[in-house]
Parts: sequence; C-alpha cells; structure tokens
Amino acid sequence: SNPGGEFPAFLQDGITSFLYVTETLNIPAENITISGDSAGGHLCLALLRYITDNPVAKLANPSCAWLWSPWGNPAAALEPGALGTHRHEPTDYLVERFGMWGARAIRPSKASGITLEHPNICILGNAFATPTPLFFLTGECEVLYDDAVRMYEEFKAIQGNKVGLWIATAAVHDFILVGHIVRFHKEEIGRASCRERV
Repeated sequence: SNPGGEFPAFLQDGITSFLYVTETLNIPAENITISGDSAGGHLCLALLRYITDNPVAKLANPSCAWLWSPWGNPAAALEPGALGTHRHEPTDYLVERFGMWGARAIRPSKASGITLEHPNICILGNAFATPTPLFFLTGECEVLYDDAVRMYEEFKAIQGNKVGLWIATAAVHDFILVGHIVRFHKEEIGRASCRERV
C-alpha cells in the first residue's frame, strides 16, 4: 500500500536482492533456490522474466523456483466478481477486496504508460523460456487454482522448460503460510497429500 510500491519497485527489489546474494555474498546462482508464495511467487516469475528478457544485465539463472499459490494475473483482481464468483470462493479465505488492494498497490503510475497487462506483471498468458526449473504448488480449493494450473501448462508447453505441479488435496490459497491457521499442519511442513502432474 506504500505509494512507492508500484511497478517496477517490487521487481527492482527482487533484482537488488538477487544481486546482493550473488555478487556481495558471492553465492553462485546455481546454489540458489528462489521461492515465493502468492505475490511472492509472482515476484519470482517476474524476476525470471527479467533475467530472460535482459541478457545484457548478465544475471545468472537460479537453480530452481518454488512457486506457492502464485499470483499470475493482478489485473484480473480489479475485475468486480473475479474472485467472488469463482467456484472455489466458498472454500477459500482469499477475498476479493484483498486482491484489489494488492493490484492497486503494484499498479504502475498512469504516467508510465505501463498497465497491469504488461508481460512483467501479467505472467498468465505470457509464459517464457527459462533454464530455471519451475515447481508450481497450489491448493485444490483455492480461488487461484485455475490460474496456477494454467501457468504450469503454459510454461510446460515451451520447449526446454522443466516444470512440475503439485496440487494439495483440499487445501486453500497459500497453505504454506496459513497451514497452521487452517489446520493443514502436515501440508505446511511439506508433507501434503498431493498428486503430481507431469
């Protein structure tokens, strides 16, 4: 909600953090796993897209990315009813107002000419080739389930990408964060009753 948080601020923070780890701490990128939940998963994908689209920056790709309930289409959160009418709305805690708040917080300034549909912001429908293996994790009962599965399918369709998907049975959005609250104790620590899609 900070006015300074609009795009590209979150991406710049991600790039700066990655550079700090690789260049200041001298940790090789091949020893780094990036991971994020919800908007953090979105940030991981935006960072990987930046690395792919900007070879002149000479950023190495991390070894892999874990994407927990990744947010793929912030613009959709501003559409009235997008979450509130989803078939999983009755089984998830993620409410429409929260998605709208997040989308408004990262929305670029009008003066920039960039919209939430920009490929660095809207990952859904804008998959890209990446040497970094991607591991999508989503809850079977969350409102972002369809988007996560679709992103997985879009990335998997690109030749050379290594992509996996785990669906946590009966789980809600971002169960890695809220598992202890919604009584998904085993799932929270990574022993979810999941099925893998290859």
